[in-house]
Parts: sequence; C-alpha cells; structure tokens
Amino acid sequence: MSNPKADELDRDEVIEWYKSKHGILLSPANKRKILHDQTEKRYCVLVAREDWQQWHGLDPEIFVNEKDWTDGVLVIGIRHKDYINIYQGPIKPLVLNKTRPTHRYQFHTREKESILVVNEIPDFSLEKVGKTDSPSELRVLMENLKENPEFRDDAKKLMKKYKV
Repeated sequence: MSNPKADELDRDEVIEWYKSKHGILLSPANKRKILHDQTEKRYCVLVAREDWQQWHGLDPEIFVNEKDWTDGVLVIGIRHKDYINIYQGPIKPLVLNKTRPTHRYQFHTREKESILVVNEIPDFSLEKVGKTDSPSELRVLMENLKENPEFRDDAKKLMKKYKV
C-alpha cells in the first residue's frame, strides 16, 4: 500500500478529528462535502491522496448563496501512507474565484512545509492544523470490515489502540 487512495473513510476520520479538536458538533448540510456547526457556520471538508497533483472539485450550486459562505471554513485532509495531514482556511477566496471555464470549482493543492498551497489562486493557502495517525494495518482492516463483519472485534481493538 504505497500510495493509498483517499476515500470516505478518510473524510470521516478528518471530520471526527476536527470535531474533537475544536469541540464542535458538525451536521450534514444539503451536499455530501458540506457540514455546518451549531451556529450554522459552514464547513467544506475534502480529502485527497499524497501525490504531486492533488485535485479537488466542487459543484457550483454549493456556493449559490455566497453570503452563507462569508465566514465558511475549508478543511482539507491529505492522505499519506500512515497518516492524514489536516489543513484549514477560509473558503471565501475559493468562492470568489469565479473565472473558471468549467461548471465546477476545480483546483489543485500541494503541501509545502506547514501550509497547503492552492495552485490556481495566488496568495491563497491553508494552515496545517493537525495530523491523524491512520496506520496502514488499521486502514486495511477497516476496508475489510466493509465486506466482512467478522473483522469487527479486531477492528475495535485496533481502533482502541490507535484512539480512532
């Protein structure tokens, strides 16, 4: 498992870490990648794998009502083999970046020291706020658990060991 693909398990892990770290409750909004807290502040949570070109895409209807996003937060998790780096920043620069020729907000990111740079928007980056430990053995077990419920006890032991 040299370069695992980021998926919903990773996204869920990022969401749980973020909720725990910030002491907030996050609930699903109208779209899969969008959440909101108790004050209705919006969060867009994305994940990508570690490689030289981390692509992200969002449907434009998410941002139809721009005022809902004035204080919104963009949270991006970058999957590495045994951990996920978590970055956050304001989503407003992305919402205001309307020069796209496509019907989606598409952008690429790259990790650079303690920031995540958004390639298509000059001077816009996200700050690294943490990291989850997600060992490959736990990840493989979680993937097997989807198909084989008999792995449940082993999964619980590993989750307790790694405090997931």
